[in-house]
Amino acid sequence: MERWRYHQTVKSLPRSGRPSKITEAEARYIRTFVKRNPWIKWAVLLGLYPQACQTTIRKSLGKPFYRKYRFVMKIMLTDDNAAERLTHARSFVDAAR
Repeated sequence: MERWRYHQTVKSLPRSGRPSKITEAEARYIRTFVKRNPWIKWAVLLGLYPQACQTTIRKSLGKPFYRKYRFVMKIMLTDDNAAERLTHARSFVDAAR
């Protein structure tokens, strides 16, 4: 009722603030592009949408892809290294008791 009273329309009104540099469809395309190729370089992504800066593209990726990679590579441990680390960690736990 209030919208009709002040603007004589029932349609959504324009939002305040700066318009987005990339549309929702472009952001969705970037997310699928990064899902398929998580090790892609930032320069390639910036080349897709030159009107957007790196921060804009990073924010459009969302939190799961904030680093652009979906995972961080773990240290490859041999059995000997794993056993040595375990004994070292247990010595600290025993010392704390």
